[in-house]
Amino acid sequence: MTETLNTGKPDKFQPLRDAYGAALPGRITKICDAWARLEDVGAETVDWRELKCLVHTIAGSAGTFGFHAVGDKARELEDFMSGLEQYPKDERKAEIERHLAALRLLAEQS
Repeated sequence: MTETLNTGKPDKFQPLRDAYGAALPGRITKICDAWARLEDVGAETVDWRELKCLVHTIAGSAGTFGFHAVGDKARELEDFMSGLEQYPKDERKAEIERHLAALRLLAEQS
């Protein structure tokens, strides 16, 4: 176990943070895969629930485990997806892919 900076006591939550960080690239890959499936069958006609649920989960959990930048970016994507109807299809696609690329990069750096 690692020691916390302030107390010198073992940090019993570090193994959980490490496990979350190790799983993060795979979780982001699941989000990217869900987006790819939407693109394959036509995003206009497909149910977005799986993608939204995966993004929501990362947005809510990443900060808890110390991955604040990942959580913030996922929340930005979640917010964008909540108002999708107001954007043209090409702009939606580009914005979602921009967020996914940023999430992928953040997860790899974690």
